Amino acid sequence: MKETSGRAGFGEAVVGITLVVLGTLALGHNLALLELGPFWRYLPLVLVATGLSKIALNDGKVRAEGIWELLMGCLLLACFFEPYGLGFWQLWPLVNVAWGISWLWAEVTGNRAGQPLKEVENEN
Repeated sequence: MKETSGRAGFGEAVVGITLVVLGTLALGHNLALLELGPFWRYLPLVLVATGLSKIALNDGKVRAEGIWELLMGCLLLACFFEPYGLGFWQLWPLVNVAWGISWLWAEVTGNRAGQPLKEVENEN
């Protein structure tokens, strides 16, 4: 089992609980059990913000997670707002493209998700 400091574990729990609550609210709205007004359409901005913050970090695994969060947030925003008439059914192949790029990137860099980045040796 992965050991984390109390502070880091608490932060992850808060993020997890927040995502569950927001997802449950959005599901309730979609099933006409709740009326959230226009607010729920902006929920994917949470994914966009967390994705951008992870991309800014220097850790390869965290950066890869950030790219996925950013992509999924943008895809969900496109589904809700349908810019240029594009919705989920037109844009879902982007997930496959991104997945393929992540596999190629892992092959090129030698870094698989969950593994530390290989250090480049200086040949001097």
